[in-house]
Amino acid sequence: MLVGDMSVIPCCRRSVENLPGNPDAKIWHYGYVSSELFYENLFYSHQLNGDGTVSHLADLSYWDRNGDHLYNEQHWANDPAAFNPDDVDGYPDIAVGRVPAQTAQDVERYVQKVIRYETQANGSLNQATFFFGKSYEDSFSMSKDIIDNSKLKSVMPPDSVFMFGLTNHSGADQSGEPGGMDTADELQFDRALSRSLFLGYLGHGAGTSWDATLASSDVIAKQLAVNQGLIPHALHNPNSLPIVMSVGCETGRHSNNIPHDEYQDEKGVNHWFWWGDKVKNADHRIVDVDTGQFWDDQVTVPTPSVYDLAKYQPRNFAYWWLCKSGDAGAIAFMGEEVVCQNDLGRDLMTDILSQYKPGVYDANHTWHAVGTQIVLGDLWLQGQRQYWKDWHAFTGDNSVFRNARIYLGIMNLYGGPSLRLPSLSH
Repeated sequence: MLVGDMSVIPCCRRSVENLPGNPDAKIWHYGYVSSELFYENLFYSHQLNGDGTVSHLADLSYWDRNGDHLYNEQHWANDPAAFNPDDVDGYPDIAVGRVPAQTAQDVERYVQKVIRYETQANGSLNQATFFFGKSYEDSFSMSKDIIDNSKLKSVMPPDSVFMFGLTNHSGADQSGEPGGMDTADELQFDRALSRSLFLGYLGHGAGTSWDATLASSDVIAKQLAVNQGLIPHALHNPNSLPIVMSVGCETGRHSNNIPHDEYQDEKGVNHWFWWGDKVKNADHRIVDVDTGQFWDDQVTVPTPSVYDLAKYQPRNFAYWWLCKSGDAGAIAFMGEEVVCQNDLGRDLMTDILSQYKPGVYDANHTWHAVGTQIVLGDLWLQGQRQYWKDWHAFTGDNSVFRNARIYLGIMNLYGGPSLRLPSLSH
């Protein structure tokens, strides 16, 4: 487990080469995206064997096989299987999670949650709730796919898996839901928070919000201010903390997007490139507002530091769920680093939830619990590995994101991988 946001604990940045003909290709050549998969993918040359097992044939991987200081290189194109000069296969050898803490107090709050979660009864966590953002096209069917294809209903208590829509301020509905489905109000949202072992969301997102009026860092910050009574649903669920699974753009983002955001290079110099702005680019095509440099041709982006600028943290929704309060929010959070299509997260979340097997019903519909403790990191790791088996050699449409060495570095786990999940009440 990594303890600290990226201004405290570093992260490798994979490099993305912008090819001629792509948007902004005349602006920048290489961009950089943080990837926690670097910590999980320990070896080169993993091989999928005929019996379904995976073995590795080579030494430790440092994601820079060709030694050019560009890590896990990819083109901004559908060729990550064919173009892979660093021989990164992206197979997760271990499970890694991050606590996105800024301060010692943030760490203390999260540790308090974990101790309480593992030592006190969590009998109320006996359901799973999935919210679909109504503003996202086909979010209903994709959310239903997660439930159906993971077989979650077969291992949860009867009638304990729920779906609700979430609306944004516009009230737009692109979800494709057939009608008759409830749109979550404050009461239903609160019930889900206090009763759900797994709390899912699929829809539009941003760094600190879901595209819903009930779910943004601003709203949650108010919900956490219980003593002020700012909002009726106070997000006060100290003994019933869910595992939040967020399929939404940048909701798990823990770093800057380079060259689009301000960053610090490996020499300690800050850069902030602007282009296409009527004011800042009135005289020159590209301007670095931090250094005062300017270009009228493609800029060479200085290699970034492995740390983020502390002034921009917290960048992601996970912080608000995990670290903002010691007695409210969530116990773990999964979310995406960048903007990409939600069918990728649908498939990975399905793979993760498919690993959740707390017991079985016999022919007489009697529940038999498994004898071993279920650990969050096992669900995460085995789900990742299943995704890798399905997509590590993928070369088709949208492989620029879907290929396993790319997407497994986009979805991040926040929280402790060693977290022991509670038993279900049946």
